[in-house]
Amino acid sequence: MKFIETIKIKKQQLSNIDYHIKRANLTIYDHYNIKFNFEKVIQKILENIKIIDDDIYKLRIVYDNRDYEYSIEKYILKPIKNFKIVRVEDFFYRYKYLNRKKLDSFYSQREDYDNIIIAVNDFITDSYYSNLVFEKNNEYFIPDTYLLNGTKRKYYLDNKIIREKKITIKDLKEFDSIHFINAMIDLNEIVIKI
Repeated sequence: MKFIETIKIKKQQLSNIDYHIKRANLTIYDHYNIKFNFEKVIQKILENIKIIDDDIYKLRIVYDNRDYEYSIEKYILKPIKNFKIVRVEDFFYRYKYLNRKKLDSFYSQREDYDNIIIAVNDFITDSYYSNLVFEKNNEYFIPDTYLLNGTKRKYYLDNKIIREKKITIKDLKEFDSIHFINAMIDLNEIVIKI
């Protein structure tokens, strides 16, 4: 079984690296019941890459308990202007698996929309590749019914920038806007007014 970590490199610095290390180590422990040192993987990768500009890069690491491979590319933010709600029942995605076939099947239902919002049993969870933050009166809320506890989600919660809340499909009309966040996308970078 393979897993993936996507890490933002901005101004030659790895963003939220402690969160990525913790998640990768926990993922391997939960699946193989062994201690894992993802920090060593990161150190080996950094010995082999050289970034000489201040652009934003996407470091993609595919790993398991024995091996890893990585790629790095300049990152271009893709806009999201609209979304379709995809309703599913009893779906869980606690770990960041390389195999995303089930998520891909949800995403294929988007028709002409840019992205999807996945609602599990009518509770809002995440989009195809992002956690969701809902804004109301300059306050930020994130569903407590998330699929993946993303590193940016965890960072914003730990720093009290956002708060968890149960959000159903019916609740969407109560909010002013939706923010899409992930390891590569910060709060306020992709926002859709509701």
